[in-house]
Amino acid sequence: MTLVSIPVDAAPVIDGRADESFWQGAPAITTLDYSSQRPITLRSAYTKGDIFFLVTFPEEIPHETHKTWTWDS
Repeated sequence: MTLVSIPVDAAPVIDGRADESFWQGAPAITTLDYSSQRPITLRSAYTKGDIFFLVTFPEEIPHETHKTWTWDS
C-alpha cells in the first residue's frame, strides 16, 4: 500500500474541515487503525517546505482522541 502525496501551491488551513479542493483530488488509501480497530482514510499533500496528512474516519464513529499524532521539530 502506497500513499501518494500531491504538490500544492499553498498549505491547507489546519481547522479540521479539509475544505480545500485539492483534497478531493489527492489519492486516498484506507487502512485499519489497529489500536482502535477502526478504518481510517489517509490523503497527503505537500508544499515546497512542508507535508500535510488528512486522516479521516467514518462519521458513525464517535469523536474521541486516542494517541494523537504530533510533530515537534
